[in-house]
Amino acid sequence: MTWAILSREPARSRFLVVVGVIGLAALVSSDIWAAGRDRLLLAVVVHLVVLGAFIVAAVVYLFTSDLRSRRAQPSTRLVLVRGGFALLPTVPIGVAAALSTAVLGMQVGVVVNAWHTVGRGEPTVVTDIAFAATFSVLVLVQAAIVAVILPVAWHAVTVELTPAGIWSRAAGHTRLIPWPALAPGSIYRDAKRVRLAVERPELVEERGWHAFLGTRQRPTLPVDADAWVVAEAVGWYVEHPADRAAIGSPAELKRLLASLPSAPPSPSAPPPPPPTPSAETQVGARRIRTVGTLVYVASAIALFSAAAELAITIVFRGELFAAERATAALTEPLDGTVILNTDTVGFAAGTARVALVGTLLVAAAAVALVRRVAAGSEPSRVGLIVLAGIGSVGACCSIASPVASLGAVPAAGTLLNAWSGIRFPEGLAVAALALVVLALLVTPDVASYTRSGGARQ
Repeated sequence: MTWAILSREPARSRFLVVVGVIGLAALVSSDIWAAGRDRLLLAVVVHLVVLGAFIVAAVVYLFTSDLRSRRAQPSTRLVLVRGGFALLPTVPIGVAAALSTAVLGMQVGVVVNAWHTVGRGEPTVVTDIAFAATFSVLVLVQAAIVAVILPVAWHAVTVELTPAGIWSRAAGHTRLIPWPALAPGSIYRDAKRVRLAVERPELVEERGWHAFLGTRQRPTLPVDADAWVVAEAVGWYVEHPADRAAIGSPAELKRLLASLPSAPPSPSAPPPPPPTPSAETQVGARRIRTVGTLVYVASAIALFSAAAELAITIVFRGELFAAERATAALTEPLDGTVILNTDTVGFAAGTARVALVGTLLVAAAAVALVRRVAAGSEPSRVGLIVLAGIGSVGACCSIASPVASLGAVPAAGTLLNAWSGIRFPEGLAVAALALVVLALLVTPDVASYTRSGGARQ
């Protein structure tokens, strides 16, 4: 019975939100406990286990959800909710909310450890305060974003049909479009958007920031796929006012689903046959496959390096403290004045954790964009160009990472000295791969491929 309840919305998304909050609490609690006892290793293990479990569960959940959605009729995504009907999103919002909340917990842990380092009052405290304060601001911004996402995930749906009208919800925005504000023939759709022409905009009620969702006069409904299902349902109730009062009843949902077509309405004329791919387009497809290979290789190298540096801060902690003391002895003034020095173990450990999370997010975004570029998405090509440029700059900056700087000190030992030497060519290799990806993406062949929709796949 419980599983049957959790398989429906909004209970499913609310359960995921609660799980995400529990994960955040577990991560923050482990960091507070470990910081007071100087047990960084235990905190890192808890982070890897909790965050890894969230990522694996999310991947499995999304994969199974995608399989179910492919096998089901699109109209079955129109379901009964309290007070009306709603179109279920293809990707449950609760999954994104749970993951973002868990990642926030990991970032809060970095802040906890950074301020704990400040509390120890070591000679390099100026650097630790700057790092802790800067990262605290970033975490507060991320917390604000999560706080905006959670209410949307709690409602689970972004478009809801009610007897009063059409409710649409997005991050930081809600809008009610009453049925009398619409006129027959005022609904327009494409593959993933429903646009409405409001005849009486003064009746529309909205709160928050409505960017990307149109205006009162021309609102856009935030659906992520199967927009035709919502368009057909909205069109029916615009043209049949007498049926609006029954919205929200099982009988009316059954009648509505029976009246909807099983596939998007066919165009009035058959579409032209897809053109034969040109030689330029075929070359572009081959270059995109090369881009994909290079992105995978660069992501693997960058992730290995980021994970290795975090492991170094745990396994070779004693050697790093020896390097920190040697550096402080060389740079500390005789009068004992506090100095600015980034060669500290606390700064290196915090930066390594941030770098690993950032590298993971960038690598995931790059892989997702490569797949969309291969499908012929021009916006994804532009996005990947920007990401490749950012990646090349980041790879060059990683050469001078705090871990590598401390490892270069002779007191750190032979192994860490060798790592510092390896870090330089590794950073250059990732930067070079990113620049090659960027160069391939701006070639006319690849641009022709994406602008033609991937040879109209």
